[in-house]
Amino acid sequence: CHVAWLAVVCLAVAIWICASYDVYLKQFLGLSMKGGVFIRVMVPLRMFTYFPLLVSVRRVVQCEAFNRALRAELLSPLGFATQRFLHRLAAGLLLVSVLFLWMEVTYDGFGYSTSSLLVARHAIVFSAVLVFSTAWVLCNSRIDSLRDGIIGAQGTFAGWRELTCDYQEVVTLIDDMWRKTHFSTACYIIFTADLGLAACVGGLVAASSDPWDVWRPGFMAVRQITVAAVGFYFCARIHSKCASTKHATQSVLYLARQQLGTVPPQHVQ
Repeated sequence: CHVAWLAVVCLAVAIWICASYDVYLKQFLGLSMKGGVFIRVMVPLRMFTYFPLLVSVRRVVQCEAFNRALRAELLSPLGFATQRFLHRLAAGLLLVSVLFLWMEVTYDGFGYSTSSLLVARHAIVFSAVLVFSTAWVLCNSRIDSLRDGIIGAQGTFAGWRELTCDYQEVVTLIDDMWRKTHFSTACYIIFTADLGLAACVGGLVAASSDPWDVWRPGFMAVRQITVAAVGFYFCARIHSKCASTKHATQSVLYLARQQLGTVPPQHVQ
């Protein structure tokens, strides 16, 4: 399935480059030819960032730690709530994707080749966001369970050996799903590329003689900035819930430090 997605993206990028001198971005012709050529080059380059994303998504889906954690989560008492949340997320994401796709495809400056590329891009993004959300929910659930266990064990010596083992499992899970699959790196590349392209489009919109005629590209730039900001936040949230030293966060590290020196070594080894 992911090999097919790679083929679709390669074909779409080739079509885009061959059609780089079509009617795309007519409203910017009043600026300069350099501006039009620049945006035509930036967008295909932006599409190449989906290659590492597709490869990493495939690795996450095939990751044994990911599948094991997903099965355990679905069989837990919170499994039904997690499943319902993911179903609602998929439905909402599909609705938003269709809305944005309609806005982009019906844009006057986009030709047939561009529209075909946008359909493929939205399908890839839809799959990647679902995998990202599922991985984040699994990690967040395991971290919250570990935090609850530490809070429940405060003031006692019982259960700390099991909590230590749980901590090691959580670390291994996060490492296997995000670092070893290079999924986090691919996400950071996508977010950074989104910010770069949004800056380019924003500059062209600001330089346009009539900004109201280019409100759709401006809205797309705002959307890309929002997606990148939200993505960076959720990635940082995992680290914050594990290692933050702030009292308000109540991270695993913060809670464990409250017991420093009070638990005998034999109860944690």
